[in-house]
Amino acid sequence: PDMIAYMDKLIGNVVKKLDALNLRENTLIVVVGDNGTKESFHHILPDGSIYPARKGGHADNGLHVPLVLNQPNTIAAGKGSTKNNYQGIVDIVDIYPTIAQAANIAIPNKKDIDGISFWPQITGKKGEARKSIYHWGNANNKYTDDSVLVRYAFNKKFKRYAPSKSFPAGRFFDLRTDALERVGDTFKEFKFGVLRYSGLDISALSSEQKIAYDELGQVLKQSEIVDIKSIAIKQTKTALNINEKITLSAKLTPDNTTRNGVIWESSNPKIISINKFGEVTAHQKGSATIHVYSWADAKPLAHNRSPEYLKTGVTASKTFTVE
Repeated sequence: PDMIAYMDKLIGNVVKKLDALNLRENTLIVVVGDNGTKESFHHILPDGSIYPARKGGHADNGLHVPLVLNQPNTIAAGKGSTKNNYQGIVDIVDIYPTIAQAANIAIPNKKDIDGISFWPQITGKKGEARKSIYHWGNANNKYTDDSVLVRYAFNKKFKRYAPSKSFPAGRFFDLRTDALERVGDTFKEFKFGVLRYSGLDISALSSEQKIAYDELGQVLKQSEIVDIKSIAIKQTKTALNINEKITLSAKLTPDNTTRNGVIWESSNPKIISINKFGEVTAHQKGSATIHVYSWADAKPLAHNRSPEYLKTGVTASKTFTVE
């Protein structure tokens, strides 16, 4: 409780400063939780029942967190459960495009992001921005480690897990009656004593459950990782003048590869340099080779160790000359 009170005090300080600088109405304030509460802090509901905490869990008590958007004359105040209390599902990745739309800023790589703006709904438009949420997670292990990997898709009523090492047939839950996902004939115990249950009997689903099971199965299929097969540098001009700048792009095959990031590198940055966006600058006479590596294969490291990234996977190169 003290932590919540102090957080409220600090948010109040931000609001007071915005008021003092006359920036209040030009600022969208977003307050959102990052995950469920630590297990020792249960929430007591108005009827006296206890809603258990589950930090880092995949059920409702690990995923369902507070979200408040505030901009007084732009967003109607929420009072009670009927006035501007958005009931659609929101993923954390939706915050970015929502802020961008609120600020009237175009997202340059919109097709590459997973988020969906819910700004129209926040400002009064009826309907809901998204129908389902997809999640991929492996408990902070290397993304190549699938020993505890979970993949699932859910909407407001149902949730379907993809097959995993622990549950080869996958799992399915009716969230209307089992938000904490405790239905199932069997369960497996994971780290910190977390119990994951096997879910509903797929052969005994109602017609409504079967429709949802199939629909969420399509979401899982559409969200599967598609590995890159090859890269090509799309640039025919290879002769540059000193101080000339060009931008390179990479053609990835297949077109629908999902890990489509790349890493650029010059063999001699003193002659030709290239930044992370593929922007090339010619500095002095000579030749240099530009390499591009598949991000998925290069596995960039974030722990300040050598090598910074691997160069043994899918790659392409092109030699440029400065005249």
